[in-house]
Amino acid sequence: MKKKNILVQLLIMLALLLLLAGVGSFLQLTKNKVEEFTSAELYSSIETDKVKTLNLYPEAGIYVITGELKEEKKYKSSIPESQNKLNELIELTTKHKVEVSFEETPTQGFFSMLISRMLVWGLVIGLLYFVMKKVMGSKNGPMGIGESKAKMSTSSDFKFSDVIGYEEEKQELIEIVDFLKSPEKYDEMGAKVPNGVLLEGPAGTGKTLIAKALAGEVGVPYYSISGSDFVEMYVGVGASRVRSLFKEAKKQQRAIIFIDEIDAIGSRENDFGGRNSEQEQTINQLLVELDGFATSKGGIIIIAATNRADKLDPALLRSGRFDRKILVGLPELKDREEILKFHARNRHFKDTLDFKELARMTSGMSGAELEAVTNEACILVVRDKRDEVDFDDVTEAIDRVLMGPAKISNKYTDADKKLVSYHESGHAIIGLELENALKVQKITIIPRRNAGGYVSFMDDEEQTKMISKRQLEDRLVGMLGGRAAEEIFIGDITAGAYSDYKQATTIARLMVTEFGLSELGLYQYENSKQQYVKFYSDKTAKEIDAVVDKMLVSAHEKALEILKRRTEDMHLLAKTIGETETMTRLEIEYLLKNGSLDGFEKNKTSEKETNEL
Repeated sequence: MKKKNILVQLLIMLALLLLLAGVGSFLQLTKNKVEEFTSAELYSSIETDKVKTLNLYPEAGIYVITGELKEEKKYKSSIPESQNKLNELIELTTKHKVEVSFEETPTQGFFSMLISRMLVWGLVIGLLYFVMKKVMGSKNGPMGIGESKAKMSTSSDFKFSDVIGYEEEKQELIEIVDFLKSPEKYDEMGAKVPNGVLLEGPAGTGKTLIAKALAGEVGVPYYSISGSDFVEMYVGVGASRVRSLFKEAKKQQRAIIFIDEIDAIGSRENDFGGRNSEQEQTINQLLVELDGFATSKGGIIIIAATNRADKLDPALLRSGRFDRKILVGLPELKDREEILKFHARNRHFKDTLDFKELARMTSGMSGAELEAVTNEACILVVRDKRDEVDFDDVTEAIDRVLMGPAKISNKYTDADKKLVSYHESGHAIIGLELENALKVQKITIIPRRNAGGYVSFMDDEEQTKMISKRQLEDRLVGMLGGRAAEEIFIGDITAGAYSDYKQATTIARLMVTEFGLSELGLYQYENSKQQYVKFYSDKTAKEIDAVVDKMLVSAHEKALEILKRRTEDMHLLAKTIGETETMTRLEIEYLLKNGSLDGFEKNKTSEKETNEL
């Protein structure tokens, strides 16, 4: 801080000197007013005996002429640097008895020299100051490079009630709220509240919102910073910023420090296999500060968020540092329904919308994606110049968020439409046939991105979270249903099922190498967290490939058997989807039960009224 004050004082002194030099130059120019003559006016003045003295000196291709008139006024003029012109002028001045003198180019005056030099040095210093401030990225000038970039807010109206869902996760943080409000209760019992809380989970699930709500519940200062804000090209800067952040927080009686994307500084891995000195120093300083907080009695909690918890250094995760780890996963069915209702509350959504059905269609979406769905639905309504968002708007918005906007201009040929219709129908029929296969939520043959059409699946979220071998085998059959449908009903196969092959191969390989769900036994041959480590020989690698191939062939044969048995359903569904281009789960079930979609809307309305009763 002292160095910063000295720099400010030097800049102020420089500005004063420039001001004094400018005033002095102005006074000198006012005092010595000079009259400007053209060469013709100069000759005329000499001929009329008005010129008393004349002084010449060469400068940039001309002769500069200065002197004094008999009226005691100074003048200035010039003539081209020519010997003839010079001789002509000398002859004229001799005739009229004008005192003539010659000299070299005059040196710059004191004030002029001072002004020019001061301006140059002022510009240099100002430029250096600007460059240092930008390059070092400091909000407090070049002397503040190591200061924390954390943003502090002292009050927030954002509470746990504003975070939809995640009731269990919020309950885990209630103890921290109570501790920050009345830490003396815990001190009396000798109890220690977690020093650090790690929120881990996929992107967009609300980790930052939960941390912000915690600060709002307690009403304490809230320091927010991203892990990347500590990272700099200068060694030692990151560690300095860590010290600065914790120093600021310790000044508060109670506070919350939130570090988003902590994996940016919490990992010791380097892309080149070596160690990064700046990252090493930063994470080591963070560990030291966390230990210091653990021994202090201040009401300060550190919360960190990441979607790459597997990359964090084990030293960060041990007891005494981040004691509590809370998984903030993707919202489940009930939570998705509540989130959709929350984001629709201030928007013009129809009262008749079935949010539970919409929630089923958004399986696997994060809270951020669900918010994007409601926003996209509103945009579609505005585009069509309508007043309310209906069911079709929301389903289209879901497709746009998942797969991008529809390519309306990309028209199918009849052959292409038939191919895609049978391919997607193959997935749907197997999903209905097998108990453990993924259930089809929606089929569309409208092109989006690079896909000619796609099927959205719905997980059975009521079932156990432990996936069995039979469930995985049925999913393999469902994934290969599109390829099987092409073989049976088209008589040819395409590369359009690229994504299906990829997913099926991945699942089969995981069953063999990691889950121990194959004839090769319980041994774990690979670990997805250690991508480049293999725990088997080349001989075993061939055995793994053979078992994976056997599982895929078996799933493919089962898919062929099911679709051949349900040929009539395949023809009906493919024909209908070719006409409607999009079908939902309810429409598919009604079609296969009744043979057509006639009366579907009426039946849907009566079912809804019955459920409401």
